[in-house]
Amino acid sequence: MRTSILGMILILAGCASGGGYGNSGGLPSRIPQELHTLYIETMEPDNALHRVLRQELMSKGVRVQDMRTQTDAILRVSRERIERRASGASSSNRAYRLIYSATYVATFEGRELFFPETLDVYRDYTASSSSNTGGMRNAEEDAIVENLASDLARKMVRKLTTLR
Repeated sequence: MRTSILGMILILAGCASGGGYGNSGGLPSRIPQELHTLYIETMEPDNALHRVLRQELMSKGVRVQDMRTQTDAILRVSRERIERRASGASSSNRAYRLIYSATYVATFEGRELFFPETLDVYRDYTASSSSNTGGMRNAEEDAIVENLASDLARKMVRKLTTLR
């Protein structure tokens, strides 16, 4: 009994203190000094992932540069891919899985700070069989892509906060 009460107090104390993650949605707040000014290199400079990464990094106090020549730190995102897979169907609905994948690495003065890492995030959703878009994304899928880009960006920034 005494052990379980002590355990519960420790858990509550950890929750109340934020466990070192501040109030930023569970993300540690410290990004290494050499990455405080960086350039984001993506396949498409104005895609969902680039926009969300920029916002996420700026919320951590990082100055994101518009030109690669303005900094020695680069967050390079390559092999971005959005894929829609059919995962089932009924007479009135079709089930899909939307997958957003990206490979990324951070460099400083030309040196990789970690091995390139590939992240995959996905969402399952259903759509009316009558809303066949001929393989083109619709508004619902665009919203899902934005959410997936946010998930990828948070994971990438979380990785940056673990570097020392």
